[in-house]
Amino acid sequence: MENPTKENIEKLLLNRFQENRDLGTALDQSQFGGAITAALEQKYKPILKNTFYSLKELLGTEILHISKFRPYRLDVSGLENLKELYCKNNLLSSLNLKGLVNLEKLNCRDNHLRTLDLSDNLKLKRLDFRGNFLEVLDLSSLMNLESLDCVANQLTKLSLPVSEKLQWIYCVNNQLSELNFQVIPNLKVSSCKGNKIKKLDLQYLTSLQLLDCDEHVDVQGFSSGKRLM
Repeated sequence: MENPTKENIEKLLLNRFQENRDLGTALDQSQFGGAITAALEQKYKPILKNTFYSLKELLGTEILHISKFRPYRLDVSGLENLKELYCKNNLLSSLNLKGLVNLEKLNCRDNHLRTLDLSDNLKLKRLDFRGNFLEVLDLSSLMNLESLDCVANQLTKLSLPVSEKLQWIYCVNNQLSELNFQVIPNLKVSSCKGNKIKKLDLQYLTSLQLLDCDEHVDVQGFSSGKRLM
């Protein structure tokens, strides 16, 4: 591919439309600054909504912002250099993150996702999938995770990693009946209102500064922080 200028990206998009292939677009705002013009967006938006996004043209990209065309499916598999992916406020029901071994930040909030496979994304530090439809998620392999936002999903089970790095968890408005905070001893902030949790054991969380939970929750071992109702 040619140098990633605005003109080259638009040329790439137009060629792919004409060839009737899967559309790929890279909106790395740090490099392209909004490569897709308003005219292109309006002209092709109806097609894009039913298109499977594939971004393999940008194998060297480290940061991607996907927000222009509100796709239903997004495939960024194989982008080994990608470190940050921002694809919030779309219509995504499918997100392929296979092979993203260097991904550190993922923001896919406010989509239609029901599943999320993070098995290849072991370097993730910040994960935000607020406002989706996930019911079960296993994060036990994400040993580098520092911040988690899963507010407003349908989670009934959330498996956390055994890690000293995870410090912020926001899981308001789900269907969780339990949270095992014992595996994350350095937790600083947790907001877990609007779940089915009846008991929280926080006796080993010496770094906890802020807890926001429902009034009926039986909180044990929380003396060093502040409980919000």
